[in-house]
Amino acid sequence: MSNIASAFSKGKAFIPFITCGDPDTETTYRAVLEAVKNGADLIELGIPFSDPTAEGPVIQGANIRALAGGITTDKVFELVRKIIKAYDEYAEKNNKE
Repeated sequence: MSNIASAFSKGKAFIPFITCGDPDTETTYRAVLEAVKNGADLIELGIPFSDPTAEGPVIQGANIRALAGGITTDKVFELVRKIIKAYDEYAEKNNKE
């Protein structure tokens, strides 16, 4: 079973949305790990872009702050690799898949 299918195995899933780089990558990293530790089934990571007109004001603001802080797509992928490594270590210690 895929991770997505598994997340919905009980019918509902807790899926927080976190904009990468808002306010910085270290805070994003810590927020993702805390979401995992506190029961997130999946986490949606937003990649900031310069014209988020289809987004609401909260996500627009997060995108603007992240971009002003210097986030780039390359930095987002570097962050994701760091998160995956930390999650794998967490899952191994806590017998999670």
